[in-house]
Amino acid sequence: MLNLKIIDRLFGEYFSVLGRNIKNNFRLMEIDYKKVMRVIRSCKCKEHLDATNKLITYFYIKHGNDFLLKRLEKRFWFKKKLIMKK
Repeated sequence: MLNLKIIDRLFGEYFSVLGRNIKNNFRLMEIDYKKVMRVIRSCKCKEHLDATNKLITYFYIKHGNDFLLKRLEKRFWFKKKLIMKK
């Protein structure tokens, strides 16, 4: 009986720490996503677009999130069309 309480407490602490780490990783990914979006919005010329494309690639390598990658690429191609029209 005592051993079960100890094991339950250890696993409870383990899953608590695991949950915090997952939440922290998601928060960091969200912060990076917002930074990349800010860079995309601030693009004014073709050279900025090249740097932004590289930044999107680094974001995907770091986080590997396909959903956010598609959103970033969609915003990037829209901005690219606007800049190339000028």
